[in-house]
Amino acid sequence: VRQAHRLPEIFKGAWNDLNSVGFRDAGASPNITFAILYVLGPYLYSKFYAAIALLILGVAAWCFFRELGLARPACVLGGLATALNSGFFSAACWGVAAHAICIGMVFFSLAALVGPSSRWRWLRTAIAGFALGMAVSEGADIGAIFSLYVAAFVLYWAWNTGGHQLRALA
Repeated sequence: VRQAHRLPEIFKGAWNDLNSVGFRDAGASPNITFAILYVLGPYLYSKFYAAIALLILGVAAWCFFRELGLARPACVLGGLATALNSGFFSAACWGVAAHAICIGMVFFSLAALVGPSSRWRWLRTAIAGFALGMAVSEGADIGAIFSLYVAAFVLYWAWNTGGHQLRALA
């Protein structure tokens, strides 16, 4: 591994000289994937990254189902079913575990948004925004597409949670 592509130096950017003269790499974005790589190191990262990504996805789905008010067994089974879904599982095993983390961050964002209304609503909204930003950082185009789904879900949730619909929507 070249010195310029090691952590934490990669956060500053690097010169990639593999094609003709070369080009400048933008550098790593500060997200969960690079945090796992930094903490575990390259060897342990290669062994445990997929499992950690699927764990994040399962916990996030469990958290969302819990905030929806489902029973504990349903939350646990929903989290397991999400984490072991063949689409996410096979993608993580083939080396695209960032997609599982992206979907997990979307679940965390939705969990923060559907929680009970309280005086902490603005804090929960900020946490949801942070989680959605992390989803975009992890999944790039997939995260951006799912952020549109989160926006549509927020409109649907606000419209159907009772009270005066226009005030709830605002």
